[in-house]
Amino acid sequence: MKSNLFSGLLERVGNVKAIKVTDTMAVNVVPHILQNVEKGSRLMTDHSVVNHGKREYVRGDIHTNSIGGFWSLFKHGVIGIYHHVSKEHFQKYLDEFTFHYNTCEKTESERFNHYLTNMCNCLKYQQLINHEQKNSA
Repeated sequence: MKSNLFSGLLERVGNVKAIKVTDTMAVNVVPHILQNVEKGSRLMTDHSVVNHGKREYVRGDIHTNSIGGFWSLFKHGVIGIYHHVSKEHFQKYLDEFTFHYNTCEKTESERFNHYLTNMCNCLKYQQLINHEQKNSA
């Protein structure tokens, strides 16, 4: 996973949004923030707000524990379930774990109904592996 870069936003009491980015330069991350964060919102980042290097993790109501918890679940989930993820389908893995995180308080049947209600399209297996057939030809 080290070769994949990602950015995530999490409302303190709400949902997480995560995307794959080509690098962590502002030109790639800022549009994600502008598209998903309401003007006037207070942003908490893992840069210079709290100093993890000095074992400071919370300063008043400022902390990055929530988004850090999401990334921990994501990384451990990938290692424990998939063992490896491809760059080509990395966003799909982010989407899967985001869905589970955002629906964690729902029952399994509520989550399933939510999934069916919001399903827009299906990725067929042939579409998923089509690039491999082109590359092996």
